[in-house]
Amino acid sequence: MAGQLNAEERSYEERLRASYNSAQGLQGPLDGGWALTTPAGQDLYALRFVDRGSGPLEGAWRDARRPGALDGFGFLDNIERRSGQVTLRFTPRRGAPPTVITLSAAADGQWSGDMVEDGAPRTVVMRRR
Repeated sequence: MAGQLNAEERSYEERLRASYNSAQGLQGPLDGGWALTTPAGQDLYALRFVDRGSGPLEGAWRDARRPGALDGFGFLDNIERRSGQVTLRFTPRRGAPPTVITLSAAADGQWSGDMVEDGAPRTVVMRRR
């Protein structure tokens, strides 16, 4: 029958799945894509982190309010992670003051906190994409 795997193919597929699951197990909790929004759900930034589980985080941002803008994306300048809290710092536009986002982990897997952008504070939530 078409679609059924023979013993050799099943064995190969099982090894692939085991390798994938092993690699995923080495990733930290922030690895992947996130959306930074207002508490009401308005998209502010799309964030992507590389979290190897130990060592420094790496990340990038995209301004969801300025789609297609040539300066609407970039790398995070600084990421600090300390016991359930993460602080992100980046410059969203040339000449603008840095945007600083300070978030605390919530039990439901989301993060919440404050963002200071152009000197104005606002409450934000970070959710998995």
